[in-house]
Amino acid sequence: MKKIIKTIGWTLLALLVCYGLEVLFRALFGLALHKGMTKQEQIRVQIMANFILKLVVLFVFGFWYAVRENKWHYRPDYRPLFTVKRIASLTAIGLFGQYAIGITVGFFAVSSAKHICFL
Repeated sequence: MKKIIKTIGWTLLALLVCYGLEVLFRALFGLALHKGMTKQEQIRVQIMANFILKLVVLFVFGFWYAVRENKWHYRPDYRPLFTVKRIASLTAIGLFGQYAIGITVGFFAVSSAKHICFL
């Protein structure tokens, strides 16, 4: 039980670091976006900021993983997890879930469209 709590804690810490980096980058690049830029320039800067953010997060968590691997050499055996049945079921869940979400969003779009007046 103690190991599970420790693992959840490290995962939450990693997510918190990732979220903090995202907020920091959005704040820094958000200040630059409102300095008389056109919409196309703003989109270009947002794409660049998103790319830089992903590189930083990849570097930070790659470094974090490398340090963890050098400190603890435990590597679990993942082969029993990846069976054909599990991969097929996860693929089916993803495809059918996307289909169900599309139907749900379409239903709400149609049901709320009666309030929109096109002139």
